[in-house]
Amino acid sequence: MKQVKHGKAQILLGIYERLLSERKISKEEILSHEKISPITFKRYLYDIKDYLLLNDSAYVLVYARRYKVYKLIRKPVEGENHPSEETVGVGSPKLAYR
Repeated sequence: MKQVKHGKAQILLGIYERLLSERKISKEEILSHEKISPITFKRYLYDIKDYLLLNDSAYVLVYARRYKVYKLIRKPVEGENHPSEETVGVGSPKLAYR
């Protein structure tokens, strides 16, 4: 079977869809399935972060260093004392901003 080459849009949307469904991705997992460089992967994550920021999304992309995964979590609400259940679980994620 002939292998289909994916373009930027297909790869970027694939990463975003995986984040929406699984709430986390690892760099190694994406690089093993797609023929992109680590730098390109990082650029795609910046595109997703910019998209979330510009569209005033309820979610933010963070990196959980302990588990080496990027997570899509709900933004903390001002005045909320207890973290939501989506922010608790995998390590203590740090916001992954440029």
